[in-house]
Amino acid sequence: MDNGKHFQESYALDPNEVIKVHCCFAGWADKWHGKIIPMDGEHLCFLQHKPVGVCGQIVPWNFALVMQGWKLTLALATGNNVVMKVAEQNPLSALYLASPMKEVGYDPTAGAAIAQHMDIDKDTFTGSMKVGHLIQKAAGNSNLKRVILELAYYLTIFPFPISFP
Repeated sequence: MDNGKHFQESYALDPNEVIKVHCCFAGWADKWHGKIIPMDGEHLCFLQHKPVGVCGQIVPWNFALVMQGWKLTLALATGNNVVMKVAEQNPLSALYLASPMKEVGYDPTAGAAIAQHMDIDKDTFTGSMKVGHLIQKAAGNSNLKRVILELAYYLTIFPFPISFP
């Protein structure tokens, strides 16, 4: 009802997609371990996976519950902590998802706080190029945290052809 698309579409597709995402990513919880890599001679090479730490995750208004699953489940299954900021247009899915948790709130400056916070080690964002640029800049100006951006062009229809580099 609160997800940025038609109810019938979300009712028919999203629950199954969310279940698949959670099942797939939950499988990482018992596979997140080190490996010994064969080497020549008397050398030993050991690959150790470590959690990133605190992951700031900013999700868009469309596919709200599915996007939360993509970002939240994998981060938690691999030992990370999550601070998630959902779109103001549809907070109900996140409130429902977080209902077992005690601290859930809304703040219009939450996205900027996540991007600038020195104790957050990684940011993920899905949305516009304009906001993605701001997040990348804030991450660079704070603790140079890792950033994953999934950005979209918002094109205006022009009566003449436009080329992009």
